[in-house]
Amino acid sequence: MNYCRFSIIFIWLLFSQYASANIISNGGFESCSFENWHKSTDGFGELNIGNDFEIINSGNDCKAKLNIGYYSEPGNSSSWLSAALSENILFYQFDLAEDFNFFNKTLSFEWEVLVEGDGLGLMPSSLNVAFFDGTRYFNESGQVGLLIDSMEITQNKFGVSVFNLNFATQDMNELYLDFRLSEGEVDDFIGASLIIDNVRLMNVNEPPVLLLIPLVVLGVYLRKRLCQI
Repeated sequence: MNYCRFSIIFIWLLFSQYASANIISNGGFESCSFENWHKSTDGFGELNIGNDFEIINSGNDCKAKLNIGYYSEPGNSSSWLSAALSENILFYQFDLAEDFNFFNKTLSFEWEVLVEGDGLGLMPSSLNVAFFDGTRYFNESGQVGLLIDSMEITQNKFGVSVFNLNFATQDMNELYLDFRLSEGEVDDFIGASLIIDNVRLMNVNEPPVLLLIPLVVLGVYLRKRLCQI
């Protein structure tokens, strides 16, 4: 029996009862590309050098990967593999149509962070996730802040994040969802990576988001146990 395929079907059936279609196009990187996503290195936009952004393809199950601080020769700062000196950002731009808002919507995504060696730099790399309007960062309530605030990357770990959104966007001219991987101590030769998958923004029906959280966690667990990723 193909347990991996069975687990994916089971997860889909659970979610299909309670959620509408994903508003984020290519949120699961189904195209095995960065289609509909944007990349920026140190604020200069997409540089297309180094290994800063990659698509991991494991049997057509694709994920996005951001890298920072990697060198082919540890101790030699001129042997960089990732071009960023301070940060790499993968972001999605929302289409702010007249009736678009973030009321009664749920944002969820899977993430995994990886670090070279023991990861014990003086200033470890970090992960930040937030909504961004071009000037300010916002959390799930539309308040100035972040969804994930400066998670230090000192060990390999993975998880799933779920946010119940509740704010209007009619006064915004633009809005993005930012995944930001920041370098800690420059030239500490400790590389760090962020893997992102299944970024979903959905209109949620009953039951409320508190019931969806264990479903998402169950989905990640089954995927980890039964599928090769």
